Amino acid sequence: MTRIAIPCARLTVALLTLAALAGAAEPSPLFDLRDIAERPLEARVLERREDAGVVVERIEYLSQQVGDEAVRVEGVFAHPVGASRVPGIFWSQGGMAPAGDGFPLIFARKGYACLCVTVRTDRWNGFAPFDAARPHEANLVRLAIDQMRGISYLAQRPEVDPDRIGVAGASYGGFFANVLAVHDPRIKAGMSFFAGSMQTLGSNLPQVLAMPAEGLAAWNGLFEPGTRWPHRDVPFLWAAASNDHWFHLPAVLATYTAAPSPHKRLALIPQWDHGFPPTVDQQLIDWFDVHLAGTRAAYNAPSALEIRSAGGHRNAHWSWKGGNHVARADLVVSYGAVLPWLGWPLRHHEILPATIGDGVAEALLPIPEHGLDLLVYGNLTDERGVVTTTPPLVILAAELVDAALTPLMVNAFPDGDFSAEHTQRLRGTAVLSGVPDDRVFHGEVSGSIRLPPPALGRPGEITYLLAHVPLRAHRLRMQLRADGPAAVEIAVQALAPDHWGTPLVDRLRREQAAIHGHAELAMAPSPTPPPRFTITAVASTGWTLVELDCDPQGLPYGGYQLTVGCAEPVPVWVDSVEFIPQWRR
Repeated sequence: MTRIAIPCARLTVALLTLAALAGAAEPSPLFDLRDIAERPLEARVLERREDAGVVVERIEYLSQQVGDEAVRVEGVFAHPVGASRVPGIFWSQGGMAPAGDGFPLIFARKGYACLCVTVRTDRWNGFAPFDAARPHEANLVRLAIDQMRGISYLAQRPEVDPDRIGVAGASYGGFFANVLAVHDPRIKAGMSFFAGSMQTLGSNLPQVLAMPAEGLAAWNGLFEPGTRWPHRDVPFLWAAASNDHWFHLPAVLATYTAAPSPHKRLALIPQWDHGFPPTVDQQLIDWFDVHLAGTRAAYNAPSALEIRSAGGHRNAHWSWKGGNHVARADLVVSYGAVLPWLGWPLRHHEILPATIGDGVAEALLPIPEHGLDLLVYGNLTDERGVVTTTPPLVILAAELVDAALTPLMVNAFPDGDFSAEHTQRLRGTAVLSGVPDDRVFHGEVSGSIRLPPPALGRPGEITYLLAHVPLRAHRLRMQLRADGPAAVEIAVQALAPDHWGTPLVDRLRREQAAIHGHAELAMAPSPTPPPRFTITAVASTGWTLVELDCDPQGLPYGGYQLTVGCAEPVPVWVDSVEFIPQWRR
């Protein structure tokens, strides 16, 4: 039994069909590419300095002529001293932030010329709804032109080879990297931290969420990069955090699947949210060594997953092309309905080590109950830390009715031992709460979290978001300790799914429910607050186990938030936190 699919495949097909009807294979009428490339830039170098073999310039150029107004853009351009016709990188800033010299210096020190600009959000409100009624004047279109004119600037500098220009960005910049890659034929390679396209499959972008539903046709037909990826063969690397709250996973996976290039790659990093380990940051930066500089071998290309039956169990197999030594392989499984807008930023992804032999990775695919759909993917990590991911696979519960069940204890809060590694990850994704303490701990792993002391009449509290398996009950388990008897209040708050109740998302999820037959996706947001599960425990000088059952009663929620608080002036430690899905039998 082998099934290869992508999340929300039918909606993806619908989007691509809409794009074809809109003429997506042709240049978008929103962008006059000849004018963007040939209009005089009237460029100036405002400042110039040298920094350890790198030239750094503050520059400006004419971006757009709006009536009598000449809209100019400033930026930072960096290149190696003496550079001539080296590859050029256009870096798009995260958060549409002002230009800085961070990434220009990083790329220039690798031998590239790099430009980063300040898009004119002061002229066009970058965070307002996309103006689908006047798409030529829409904020994201105008800000994309600011950056396309930056490609023109790169192409005209003697330090840059105009036939070797790539685009890169993080977060909002990663989204714009997708926009530029599909709309501007001068781009020869690209990469994105976090972002894909296909925003209607899951997004936190206010430009889309606040757009009237009738604007979808203009968005998809004229601007949305996802509807144009099938017509653009360009090497592109999407690195996605599985729990990203800005760019939901179904949208990124559909983007990757739509792109036709045999040189594309996906790096899906499980249990991370809008952040990456340093090795993944580096593989994104090094991507252009493969596709622009030609100084590095291509990253390994994993095959599709193959699911085989053996003794009633299911095993996943995958191979790869490429000469980079594979140091590690993991099978990753996310249990529950694979539908857009259904709890993705806090959906659990279980990492299962795989064996490697004779160019094939293999792992048991655990089936803990028969009523679950699965999202499954395989990761390969080479000896330089480069992660590449198989095409994602969706397996429906109906295909697993004869599978042997496998006992599986899953912890949907895998950082709950508060080890140094997990504390660093929590800190890196800006969700660390409380004070890490490696002197007091439960069990064999060094590390716990100490509650802050009460202050200003308020208890000392820590809060953490808990991942989950959608529509399943969970059991919270944790260990508490205090320097003396202390009452500790513990609460687990269910969270509404992101953006349910907004007109556009409600329309999109009802459409998906009709396609896939999942009534949960069509439910109206509850008129009452989501449930809050609570318990009061007494901590003392020995470790005390606390358990709390959290049952959503079959209702869809976006995840959970844990709060632990103590109003008494006594040091309290928390350790060994687990949030365990309760499988149905």
